[in-house]
Amino acid sequence: MRISSLARGSSGQLLNRDARARPYFVMLLEDVKICGVNPGMANSKLAQASTLNHVEAVSMMYECITWHYLDGNIKYTDSWNERA
Repeated sequence: MRISSLARGSSGQLLNRDARARPYFVMLLEDVKICGVNPGMANSKLAQASTLNHVEAVSMMYECITWHYLDGNIKYTDSWNERA
């Protein structure tokens, strides 16, 4: 299973001069297992929290991760089973 951080709304995008989102990094996870999902919601009866949306924290375990910064073409890969 491969997951890319380039899904819509991800933090891996910048706005260019035309106000269009363009990716600046890609995070690739391999052999992913979702091990927990924790939903959350602020108390909407409080005035300070009335505009907050629902959130979810997702915990994952993975075999290998690769970070690829597109500006400069910098890549780094780390794996749990490979020794340094």
